[in-house]
Amino acid sequence: MLRLMIVEVMVGMVVLCGCGKKTVTVPTPDGKMTIDKESGQTTMTIQGDNGQQTTVTAGQKVTIPKDFPSDIPIYSGATPTAVASMPDGQNVSLEIKDPAAKVFQYYQNELPKKGWKVQATVNTAGGSMVTATKEKQQVIVNVITDNGKTIVNLTVSRG
Repeated sequence: MLRLMIVEVMVGMVVLCGCGKKTVTVPTPDGKMTIDKESGQTTMTIQGDNGQQTTVTAGQKVTIPKDFPSDIPIYSGATPTAVASMPDGQNVSLEIKDPAAKVFQYYQNELPKKGWKVQATVNTAGGSMVTATKEKQQVIVNVITDNGKTIVNLTVSRG
């Protein structure tokens, strides 16, 4: 599936570069993909058999969705690099210049201050994860280092 998505993105970029349009929408087996030449964003919308949609946006000028839970802290200076909205949750990927250990400590400290109950923490050589719950929601915070940059994935699931 990942290879198919990568191929679809590459095909879409080739199509986009070869024409004068500002945006191009390419049909895919699972939905459609739109590439915005001016913003550098790629958006893929996948519609399931039941009509529910999953939308993934990546690239430059990505913003955190307005309906992303405000009680999940966003690290100061973080740059959103990708967002995904699904029927039962959301995912936000952030790039941060501070060291991963400092960022992970921030989430361990700040989630309880916002009413989240930490359920588990994991620290490995490859990265760290904290899982917390609040009412009928769960958040999983993954913190890794990739090419010298700290990457945080905030995944929220509802009910």
